[in-house]
Amino acid sequence: MNVNPQRVPSSPKTVPAHDLLVCVDSDGCVFDSMDPKQRRCFHPQIISQWGLERIAACVRETACFVNLYSRYRGGNRFSSLVLTFDLLRRHPQAVASGAFIPRLDTLRKLIEEFPAMDQSVVETAARATGDPDLAAVRDWSRRVNRCIELLGDDIKPFPGVREALGAMGERADLVVVSQTPADALAREWRRHGLEGCVSGIGGQEAGTKTRQIEAAMRAGGFEPARVLVIGDAVGDLDAARATGVEFFPIVPGDEAASWRRLRDEVWPPFAAGQGGVERSLVGDFLTRLPERPPWESGSARGEVGAG
Repeated sequence: MNVNPQRVPSSPKTVPAHDLLVCVDSDGCVFDSMDPKQRRCFHPQIISQWGLERIAACVRETACFVNLYSRYRGGNRFSSLVLTFDLLRRHPQAVASGAFIPRLDTLRKLIEEFPAMDQSVVETAARATGDPDLAAVRDWSRRVNRCIELLGDDIKPFPGVREALGAMGERADLVVVSQTPADALAREWRRHGLEGCVSGIGGQEAGTKTRQIEAAMRAGGFEPARVLVIGDAVGDLDAARATGVEFFPIVPGDEAASWRRLRDEVWPPFAAGQGGVERSLVGDFLTRLPERPPWESGSARGEVGAG
């Protein structure tokens, strides 16, 4: 697919003030935003856009698994939408309903061409191709963005975040690496007076988290052993491993305790040059985020028809 969207300049920039770098995710990590954004914005708009009211409960269960309770948590919204529909076609209640669930093959191909998908890619592709599936995805994503703007003060930082960011900021440069649109990130960090804690904010327009971390390291000349990634999803862990840096998990369901542990137990030795943050923590983190939904077993299931 020949699409050439206008891209926003790409990466969180930092003029280093320290020799340590912390790259921190935002949604579900700093802000208690994953659950309200998904349940109140993403999921209702999926149901409405594709007329899935008759299997609304299945849609919500599947989308919750993909976006909140699995190893796919925190992924790009467009890739997560494709995965949600793929799993939904195997959900036993959706199969029994006979509901039509789109395959979104044109979106799938677009994701292959542009792994770091954002709204501008979808907007450009929908306009260039006239594809009805892409137009539907574009309209869905627009409405999600408008809905999120209305959440306003319902989105708050987790307890302990402000204190931990302050403690780390005394020794390290901090940047945000996220797959949330940059304008939404800036709005949330500004609303809660946290924008002064970081020297850069990278959103979905800046590319993958791996790319953002690499760019921040390159811009500041940071050595991998002096970089810590903080996140609440396997994608954050993967980005840390891809760039050869340390990772600290904010465990879903135990966010406040995770931030206390980071500030009091993990950050001081890391700042002192002691590595090995990941080894003792990642196992428990991964057990909280399964790969397969609870309704799937080893046996093959039928799929809802999708033409």
